[in-house]
Amino acid sequence: MFKQSVFIILILFFVSFVYSQSISIVSPAKGDTWVKGRKYTIRWTRSGSMNDFVKIRLYQGNSKVLGIVDRTDNDGSYDWTVPDNINPGTYRIRVKTVDNQIYDDSENFEIKKGNKINVSNLKGLKVKTGFKSYDFPELKVYGASLKFTHEHAGEVNFHVAVTNEGRVEARKLSYIIKINGPHGDKYDKYTFYGSFPYPLPPKKSVELDKKFILKKVGSYVFTFIVNPDHKSFVEYDYSNNEVIKGIYFSGAPDLIVLILGVLPRSREFAHVRFLVKNIGKKSSSPCKLWTNIEDNGVKFFDVPGIKPGGEVSFYRDARWSPPPDKKVLKKLYAIIDYYNEVKEIDEKNNRTSLITRVIKEEIRSVWF
Repeated sequence: MFKQSVFIILILFFVSFVYSQSISIVSPAKGDTWVKGRKYTIRWTRSGSMNDFVKIRLYQGNSKVLGIVDRTDNDGSYDWTVPDNINPGTYRIRVKTVDNQIYDDSENFEIKKGNKINVSNLKGLKVKTGFKSYDFPELKVYGASLKFTHEHAGEVNFHVAVTNEGRVEARKLSYIIKINGPHGDKYDKYTFYGSFPYPLPPKKSVELDKKFILKKVGSYVFTFIVNPDHKSFVEYDYSNNEVIKGIYFSGAPDLIVLILGVLPRSREFAHVRFLVKNIGKKSSSPCKLWTNIEDNGVKFFDVPGIKPGGEVSFYRDARWSPPPDKKVLKKLYAIIDYYNEVKEIDEKNNRTSLITRVIKEEIRSVWF
């Protein structure tokens, strides 16, 4: 019986160890379109102890189409130029450790042909003989960065610059920012559409800064594409129009305060309970709770650090006047993290208020 129990425990340990190891492909994501001849970054995350090298394959259905690379560092990214001899269609990518123990398949994505320029259709554009260059816009994306501006609150700033290296003004300068993130979040699969407010002259640059709030713990991949539909104007080379940046969000605290109970103690006193909760994903640091009860003044409480999902209660004894045999409304207020010492996901839910009515020896509460 003892040997059987040990055997079962070893099996359970092995199963839990195996399931604690995982690879998760972030890019390409479901619905993405990759163009033949253009370079993209295959991105994945790893969890647990595993081999430090992976191999990457391209599949169509259950059939392997191409061995992208036989051995590369298991560091979460690999740059790949889509070959011109790949037939357009629906594909998926598999990232697998070289010891064949751990792998993951991407969602289905599309591979399509790139847009080729037909010089005969470019009306009004001049061909410079002998140099194979044309007088039209030529956009290039550079200087991209993705940084936290308020890390605990998940606020990031995406910065990018676009230059026009062509000889013709680029009009209707549109762009998209695609965000892939943790499953179930707003940014699980989110596309932001925008445009620059003015045309971009030749040999000039324009910069863009956009702020986003990340609310779920995990890895996020931002893809910026200028002139994404290739319809606003024609370019000679579209391969410079895209850049990809990634970032990891480890979570943040989020404090709220509630006034849960106003209980009579006597004909002239009441017991008030203030409840502070951390509904965020990370422990909070110590801060101050500010309370104000009408006719009783302000009182501060020292709030310790609170773990995610944790809560702490604070109590005040308040005097009610006039006496309880007369109707009276009394206002109560509370603000958690009064001095903004904690960097939170949402600073707007840090305050609450309550009106209480005293009728004889009963106290009835009305929220507003």
